[in-house]
Amino acid sequence: MVQGAGILHQWLVDLIRHGIQNLSTAKPDYWENLASLLVDHKLGSLARRIRRFAPIIQEQEDWFELILAEIGQLFLISQGLSRLDQFSLPIQAEILAQAGKSYTKKEILATEPTGQAFLVLGHSFGKEEQLAFRKTWYWAEKDARFIQELEFIVGRQQSFSKSLPIGLCATGKVYYYPSTLPSRVLISDSTPASECNLPPTLTDFSEMQKLFAQALGKNPWLIDFPCRLQNIQIQLQRNEILLIDSKNQVQEITYHPQTSNILALYAAKQTVSIFGTWNGQKFQAISLLEQNFVVDLNPTIEKPPRQKYWA
Repeated sequence: MVQGAGILHQWLVDLIRHGIQNLSTAKPDYWENLASLLVDHKLGSLARRIRRFAPIIQEQEDWFELILAEIGQLFLISQGLSRLDQFSLPIQAEILAQAGKSYTKKEILATEPTGQAFLVLGHSFGKEEQLAFRKTWYWAEKDARFIQELEFIVGRQQSFSKSLPIGLCATGKVYYYPSTLPSRVLISDSTPASECNLPPTLTDFSEMQKLFAQALGKNPWLIDFPCRLQNIQIQLQRNEILLIDSKNQVQEITYHPQTSNILALYAAKQTVSIFGTWNGQKFQAISLLEQNFVVDLNPTIEKPPRQKYWA
């Protein structure tokens, strides 16, 4: 991996020297050859990021800015790998995870868990090449943080495993993956609980962006910043869903007919408390927290969206 980091570093240096604009004419073989070289050096995660360069350049109008940001991320990883021994163990773990190192469930379950109550808040989904993933989000009461279980679909696997019902309050053992911002977990021995406290709220998008910036200081590769926002108004326009905070700041979320149908019940009527994730550019709405209920906004789960949050 360290040797592969050196190859990546040299490529990045050459890229800046010759100019990022030249990437617009790069052939498919150019990206695949570099990605294959990184795979040979056990840097499969970085190879997937390299393969994303081509579609970004072809499909995004602001591709130059997006690629420049990605180059900065890759440079940090390559430098981190080459100086790994200089960092604390949590930072080492984060760098290695970004480079593609994975932990087995057996390794994580061998660590010391925390026993606590948690509330199931919803799912977010994504795909990288042929690899699909699901994140199940929770609010962990004892640790006072949002946590997530990450599951992948690989090979011949057709669907994700059955998850705890959205809105369920439960207790169980929570095992953390090593990180500078621990959030990924494994949960075992879960049993329904009588009642859960709801996660704290942020007042507006400015506070969300401020806390996101602080989190980036601890983990510059942060992808999802989970948060709960209060007093949010919803506006539906043609193929647009707009969230408006108490300061009249506006965020657009991804349009989907089922999500739109659910949010139409609240549009121009009452403010809502909404849970989702922020990546620095876009907010992904995952669920509404309505009094004693969690309202699922995920359009891919075929079940009633309204789930009571205690057993």
